Amino acid sequence: MFFVTLLLSAIETWMRSQNGTSVLRALVYMDEIYGYLPPVSNPPSKAPMLRMLKQARAFGIGLVLGTQNPADIDYKGLSNTGTWFIGKLQTEQDKDRLLDGLVSVSGKLSRSEIDDLLSSLGKRVFVMHNIHADHPVVFQTRWTMNFLAGPQTRNRIEELNELAGFDLEPASVVPRAAVALSRGAIKSDISVTKPFVPAGVNEYFLPQNFSLPEAFKADGGSMPSDAAVQGVIYRPALMASAEVRILDRKLGVDSELTRGALVNDPEKRGSVRWEDFTFNGHALENAETSPTPSSRFGTIDVPLNDTKLMSALEKDFADWVYRGTSVQARANDALKVYAGPLPISVAPFPL
Repeated sequence: MFFVTLLLSAIETWMRSQNGTSVLRALVYMDEIYGYLPPVSNPPSKAPMLRMLKQARAFGIGLVLGTQNPADIDYKGLSNTGTWFIGKLQTEQDKDRLLDGLVSVSGKLSRSEIDDLLSSLGKRVFVMHNIHADHPVVFQTRWTMNFLAGPQTRNRIEELNELAGFDLEPASVVPRAAVALSRGAIKSDISVTKPFVPAGVNEYFLPQNFSLPEAFKADGGSMPSDAAVQGVIYRPALMASAEVRILDRKLGVDSELTRGALVNDPEKRGSVRWEDFTFNGHALENAETSPTPSSRFGTIDVPLNDTKLMSALEKDFADWVYRGTSVQARANDALKVYAGPLPISVAPFPL
């Protein structure tokens, strides 16, 4: 459900960027839509699917949806379907649902005529009804042979991409992004759709300010003569940053400093030793709020996609900053002379 909803949302977003046309630009095909467009409940996939059934044709987008049980489809979806292909039905409930829809959109055939037509269908025989045609058409399909390997596991996606000729290896390695959720380069689990981040978590992107030779040098290697930039691939990382003010009027201390930590691969249980991942928090000042065009993205896994774990990490980081940040003040207690702080340093306990 999560993947289908993301896919439909991405298609709808692309659709909205197109101008109107009477030519078919793309075809969205989905078989076995049981549970994605139900008549009674409202799963997240239902809204974008209904919107596209109602509006996608104006943008040149067609939808082909298949199911063995028409009774499991919302009536609004049926009423916005222009062409129907109906095969042999197994239950009276499915037949009744289709009869209701066909009678309402046709207007030229009686319910009994359509009922007799559907009841007489044999194997591989279908009725095609087009809202622009006066009468339905009965046709028979040819025998076909199709090798169905079944559902694919996540580990086999890379093999499928190789079979299709996709090159998922980045041409260069870019520095990792640094932010609440930041992204840098990876070589697997790549998607053209940007994954969602939990509510309340800010997302930033590393600016692509390295040239190709600089990128290879930063990765510790030399640049091949045939190297070329083909695109940007981002991967998630966790960064926490805090602005700290330390104030002690007696000692003449009024200091502001930034504490930051960058964790490229946080533990799934959400436990971080922040002192092992200290980072210059000022890097956020140069970060961007949107990715470069035509980028690809790595998946966001636990704990970065878990709202509760991210909230716990935020509190834990704030506690670490409070207990582990200090400055040293110059003071002569005998003369009661105080000259403010020394250059800022990090100590295990607060002032």
